[in-house]
Amino acid sequence: MFKLLKIVFMTKYNKILGMLAVLGLSAITIYAQEQGVVINGVTWATRNVGAHGNFVTSAENYGEFYTWYEAQNVCPAGWRLPTKEELQSLIDAGGNKTRVKKVNGLVFGSKNNAIFLPAAGLCDSDNAIFGKRFFYTYWSSTSKDDNSAWTLFSFGREKYMNFLGYRSVLDKSCIRCVAE
Repeated sequence: MFKLLKIVFMTKYNKILGMLAVLGLSAITIYAQEQGVVINGVTWATRNVGAHGNFVTSAENYGEFYTWYEAQNVCPAGWRLPTKEELQSLIDAGGNKTRVKKVNGLVFGSKNNAIFLPAAGLCDSDNAIFGKRFFYTYWSSTSKDDNSAWTLFSFGREKYMNFLGYRSVLDKSCIRCVAE
C-alpha cells in the first residue's frame, strides 16, 4: 500500500516535472533537462548550481557558494564553467537591474531569451556572506595566477555595475554554467 503518492507540477520556470514518494521512501524529484538560452553565441543555464551536479529549482534561488577549485567540477553533466571571455560576452550583452520574487539581480538578454542572475552577496573563505541583495560574483574557469581567478562582479543599489575582476581562489562564488 502506498503511504504517499503526490505529483506536483510547477511552472515552466521551476522546471520541476514531479515529485513522488512511495512506501516511505525519500521523495524523488525529477528535473527537466536544462535547455539554456543563447546570449551572444553562448548557451547559458537559466539557473545557478545548488548541490554538486544539480541546478537549483528556480532562477531566483542563489544556489551554493563554491571555491574556484570546487567550481571546476560542480556543473551538471553537459555543462561547464564559462571562460573569462564568455563572461565578458555576457557583460557586453548588457544587464538590467530587476527583482524576481523579491530577489534583486540582473537580467541579461531579452524577452524569452534571457537569464536572471540573483544578487547573492559575496562569500569569503571563512563562509562569511556580506552584501546580499547588492553584490554578487560568478566564477569563470580562467585563472589569473596561482592565487586568483576571474569572476563576473556586479554591485550597486540603484544601478548595477558589471565588470570582470578577480578573487582569491579560496573565496566562494555562485556558479552559472554554460553548455559544453
